[in-house]
Amino acid sequence: MLVRLLVFVLSFCFAQSLGATTYYVNDGSLLGDLYCIAQGNNANSGTSSSAPKASLTNLLSSVTLMSGDVIYVDAGTYSDANLTLSTNGISIIGAGPAKTKFDNNYASSDANRLFTVTGDNVVLQGFYVTEYNRGTGGASAIQIDGALNLQVNNVLCDDNKQGGGSSTIVVTGASTVTFNGGGSSCNAHTSIAGGGINIEGRSNNVTFQNYLFSGNNKSVQAGSGLYVICDNGSTTVTVNQSLFSDNVNNTSVGGGGAFVTGATVNITNSCFRNNESGAVSSSNSGGAISVGRGATINISNCTFTANFVTSSGKGGAIAMNPVSISGGGSGNSTVNLTTCTFSGNTAASGNHIYTDTDFSNSGIVNITNCTFIAPTSGVSIRSNSSAATVTISNSGSPSTSGTAVSFVNTNSPTSLASPTYPVLQGSCYGIVLPIELTDFTGYCENNLTMLNWTTASEHHNDYFKLEHGTDNGMFRTLAIVDGKMNSTERTDYSYTDHYAEPGLNYYRLSQTDVDGHESVLKTITVDKNCFSGSDSDMSCWYDQQNNSVGISYLSEHRQIVDVKIMNLTGQLVETTQLVMEPTDRMALIKLSETFSNGMYFLILSNNSIRFSEKFMIGRF
Repeated sequence: MLVRLLVFVLSFCFAQSLGATTYYVNDGSLLGDLYCIAQGNNANSGTSSSAPKASLTNLLSSVTLMSGDVIYVDAGTYSDANLTLSTNGISIIGAGPAKTKFDNNYASSDANRLFTVTGDNVVLQGFYVTEYNRGTGGASAIQIDGALNLQVNNVLCDDNKQGGGSSTIVVTGASTVTFNGGGSSCNAHTSIAGGGINIEGRSNNVTFQNYLFSGNNKSVQAGSGLYVICDNGSTTVTVNQSLFSDNVNNTSVGGGGAFVTGATVNITNSCFRNNESGAVSSSNSGGAISVGRGATINISNCTFTANFVTSSGKGGAIAMNPVSISGGGSGNSTVNLTTCTFSGNTAASGNHIYTDTDFSNSGIVNITNCTFIAPTSGVSIRSNSSAATVTISNSGSPSTSGTAVSFVNTNSPTSLASPTYPVLQGSCYGIVLPIELTDFTGYCENNLTMLNWTTASEHHNDYFKLEHGTDNGMFRTLAIVDGKMNSTERTDYSYTDHYAEPGLNYYRLSQTDVDGHESVLKTITVDKNCFSGSDSDMSCWYDQQNNSVGISYLSEHRQIVDVKIMNLTGQLVETTQLVMEPTDRMALIKLSETFSNGMYFLILSNNSIRFSEKFMIGRF
């Protein structure tokens, strides 16, 4: 036992010397928690799942973060604000947007945002940000300034508004950022600047994958969903598998979905629908996209549906707008469209596309293999200047006006746009989770497995599916339990498994709504033999230096044990064998680089040993 303790202490001290520490934050409840086994308290150290801090603010003020540190913020609602993330290589990971919520509740008048990120190689993941309202310049919720290789994964910013600065998220200072999943939605600034995301200044490189720009509103600045501005063409933005929907812009520059000037933007496999340029002006333009000076936009495999411009505006889907913008680009603008579909877009001039120039620069639109559904009135494509050229090939014969429109041929398109993109989320859509699960537990009693789960609310919840699995990673349906359909009250459910196998058993709970959509809620483990599942002479931990699972043990004789590693969903991800020598008392199991950060189960077994324990990977 002394040897095991010494090994653990040495491993812990070595990890500390490398600057890799895992921290934990939790609210005052264990409901829905993934990472913590105790309630949060700011008197705690925050360095273990059994002693989490109660707020991110307190944690950041009480420790010195180092590269490689990981902070897990468990399920709950937090009001942290005005936090600066300047340390390189740290990660802040929530339990998912449905569970970890940063809600400032408009606690100040134009003074609070959640994060200002300046550090490199930072990861923000799995949380929901709402009701922040920084109004003293910059973003209302998350400001990114000069950060390199920032990863923002599955973070949903919703209903942040009434700040006088800029959009909900602002990227500037030559930052390099990847947004993967999540979105910026329902940020409805009706009388001031705001909206979804701004990318401002030179040499930013930003990627959006599977992202949602929806329900945003601006009245002072163009581009309600996405605003990209640069003065020398050095900024590049890439958008893939994303949705621009229901954004409204109330300026004459327009761009309900997006506005671009002086930058290169590449958009693929995405959808623009129901976006509006709605200024009370004869010059408002670009229901979906407004193209400013010096912009290059490449668009492929995208659909433009039911976007519109009110009044006597221009370009229901796309409009070139040569107006000069402070800090924006200059020179020619180019739009390249390949395999896109336009339908139901409306404007007084150019239902689908409108091009114009300021006569000192050219506007160029190249259309290849696109499909245009004829509008009920007016023309599909309009060029308003001899310097605003439109070249069309393999796109049939859409109606046009203007002398600068030319057809290479009138062949029909060979393929149709078929993008994939995320579903709508956000408070302005009234979309709620089908159920709010607060607990799912199991225990052994009289050699039976007792399973219990509780919901705080249910919305269109048809039924639950309870599945049983063993450590071979295979699951079978154990029971179907009817849901309450719609409920705003606590509901308790239970089930008894009479036939669980000896040893460790896995139970997976999922939910199916009335539309047939199934969601996996949680996976737990229960030991049929009613012991704790953790042998008192054994323990395990993650060894970052060797990318291994360290195991300490006491064994009186040489023995071989089977090793299995499973993720939290019960999926078997690794199998091997371990030889326990009585003289060693410690072993390392090498992990492949394919293991992602997160929680795992280690299971050791033979005829005399049955050991299972969680371990956390925080590899950077």
